[in-house]
This record gives sequence, structure tokens and C-alpha cells, in this order.
Amino acid sequence: MKNKNFYKKIAINIANIADSKKARDIFIYDIENKNPLFYFAILLTAESLPHMRAIEEEISIKMKKDDLYISHRDGINSNQWKVLDYDGVIVHIFEERMREFYALDKVYSQTKKINWNKDISKERNSSKDGNKKIRKSNKRTAKR
Repeated sequence: MKNKNFYKKIAINIANIADSKKARDIFIYDIENKNPLFYFAILLTAESLPHMRAIEEEISIKMKKDDLYISHRDGINSNQWKVLDYDGVIVHIFEERMREFYALDKVYSQTKKINWNKDISKERNSSKDGNKKIRKSNKRTAKR
């Protein structure tokens, strides 16, 4: 039987895949107490429609290699917001303006954030404006 730890590993894996495709502002929220359908929500930002599609495709390909398939997909024709449902994990891939407009980060602000990347987590915790620090950290990671 699949439990919360199983889905936490999936969420962390998806966050790392998105990071490898240069997604920005990647956060994993533990939403079990806010949403009866999911344990975790992943929010991330893409720079453009091709970038959004590349992130979505990479997540899908890598998850299939682990024998995990999308249960539901929304936003196929959208160039601003895509949603991938992996049962206990929901992934939101946003264009920046849509992320600000829908403000799901505010909706989940009272939930626990999952530290999925040690380097980013350290910088996020040491900064009042975590988004700026995360962007810098992602750029450094990409050059390594």
C-alpha cells in the first residue's frame, strides 16, 4: 500500500527533475490537512511555454521510468498553467504571472514546506526573500 512517505519521495524526485530543467521557485507543500486528495503539492515556475512543456515532458518521462504514470493532466492547451496529478502528489507548473494571480503559495502558506534540496533549503532559511536566493542558487547549481 502506498503511504505518505512513498508520495514524499515522489514529490522530492519531481522537484529535482524540475530543477534539472531550470524551473524556478520550486516549493513542495505538505497539504494533507488542507486537501483530502493529496499529501503534497509542488509549485514551480517556468519562463515560457516551451520551457513549461519541457518541464512537463521531463517529469512525465522520468516518472514513467519509475513505473509511475499521471492519473490526470489539466492545462494541455494552456500556455500559463499546467497541472499533473500523481495520485498523492499534485504538480502545478506556472507561468510567473499566473502563479502570482492564483497565489497558491499564499493558500498553502500555513502548511509545512518540504526541504527537497539541501543547498536551496539552507539559502531559503537564511533569507527573508527566499525567491531571490533560490534563483541565485539555481544559477550556481546550473554552472557546476
